[in-house]
Amino acid sequence: MNAAAAVPAPGAGHRPASGWKWRNAVHAALIVAPAVALIATGHVVPGAAAAIGVLPAALVGITPARRGRVLAVVIGAAFGIGMIIGSVLSRQPVLAVVALFAIALLAALAAARHRWGVLLLNLVVPAVAIGLSIPRPGEALTLAVVIGLGSLWSWLLALAWPARPAPAAAGPPPFPDRAAAARYGVVLGLAAAIAATSSLALSLPHPGWAAAAVLLVMRPDVGLLTSRGIGRALATIAGAATAYAVLGWYPSPPLIAAVTGVFLVGVIGAGTSRRYITPLATAFIALTMILYGTAGQSEIRDTFWLRIMQNLYGVVLAVGFGAVVLPLWDRLTRPKP
Repeated sequence: MNAAAAVPAPGAGHRPASGWKWRNAVHAALIVAPAVALIATGHVVPGAAAAIGVLPAALVGITPARRGRVLAVVIGAAFGIGMIIGSVLSRQPVLAVVALFAIALLAALAAARHRWGVLLLNLVVPAVAIGLSIPRPGEALTLAVVIGLGSLWSWLLALAWPARPAPAAAGPPPFPDRAAAARYGVVLGLAAAIAATSSLALSLPHPGWAAAAVLLVMRPDVGLLTSRGIGRALATIAGAATAYAVLGWYPSPPLIAAVTGVFLVGVIGAGTSRRYITPLATAFIALTMILYGTAGQSEIRDTFWLRIMQNLYGVVLAVGFGAVVLPLWDRLTRPKP
């Protein structure tokens, strides 16, 4: 099985509205159990890191063929490597911005020719942006190892499920031609570079948040782009608000563990939905990792607003460039009849 074949193409938008799969939800409950247990017993930050570790691979779900389930390990390794690259680049802001643009463009060009290019575009490039918020490469390496172990655990558990007949038809190519991929890559890279430049220039904490939002929301299909933008905005607000309430008023490890488990099982079980709800879990877990046990009320409040505003800024850039700039460029370059 081609490893990237199970990763949704940038333009894929014809998913069921609900997309709930019980096998994925049960799989999620099993793979997050160790992380939830760590959090519940008071090891909140390591447990939250372990919860993040299982998420990239688990969102793919359980592929029909057993041999294709090794995709979980591939995704975990690719995501971790992307974060390490971003963390190293964070020490050189100008180089980081230029590299983010170049990587986005190259990944789009690769996606036009190879299915594994979709993996680069949808996972590795956003991971590079996330890495910009991890200024110490050693921390990025540790988190990458945790993600790798989580992916390995996800794969081993997935092997217990029986094989099923694979779908007959492959999805459509992500781009009609290489020129369309190049235009998309330039627009995507510009939007992400603007997000990263403004955050770095203002010396904001976690400067990769806005750029990551751009890269996770942007899609060449305007309908999918709009739904992902709305979904990310609402899910981020809900996840961050939950973290604010829990960490600010009742930071109990068992409560944090329960919310983490419910959110992860929910977003993984609905992973094939066209509703983009993953930030519900990631916002809650990320703020827990950053703030638990070390922050006062004012820092929790400031980080809560920063998470929301940075994500909304990234969503606005993604929708503006993806729904206005890219279609306009496409029309201007389209051959006249």
